[in-house]
Amino acid sequence: MGCLLIPLMETLGYCCYLARESNLGVVTKEDRLEDVSRKSFETGLNSVQLIGYTGADPQSFGTDSHSGTRLSLATTSYYRTKDDKLHSKTSWHNISIFKPSLQEKVNLHVRRGSRLFVQGSLDYTSYVDQDGQKKYSTSIIPNDIIILNSRPSPEEEEDF
Repeated sequence: MGCLLIPLMETLGYCCYLARESNLGVVTKEDRLEDVSRKSFETGLNSVQLIGYTGADPQSFGTDSHSGTRLSLATTSYYRTKDDKLHSKTSWHNISIFKPSLQEKVNLHVRRGSRLFVQGSLDYTSYVDQDGQKKYSTSIIPNDIIILNSRPSPEEEEDF
């Protein structure tokens, strides 16, 4: 049996649709309330996935009780123009890490030039600088970081 969408009455400023089997049953008030209550628990999607190279060693910031690690990640895309010339565009992304397990992993294994896969969400913040000017900042808050390759730490380089 196929599924068809039956429009419900406009509720709370938006129109709901309820999927029903094609036997065309009657939509009851309880069905509408159930659909509306389900909608109130839905969330949006804020997801970012990046693969790129770190521009510098990770930097710690904050206090012992509210610490974080920051790093920059470069992603490069390539494209051809109409005259068949190859061009590249590099974008730099600010990564702010607050999960203790990810901070430890990054601080131990990531160096300038490490290739990373970062999965997380976008975060927009604003602050007032020392001159009283309002500044805006965009960063990625990672849920997971996979180290695709890493550079040796300074201690490890001495062993070679």
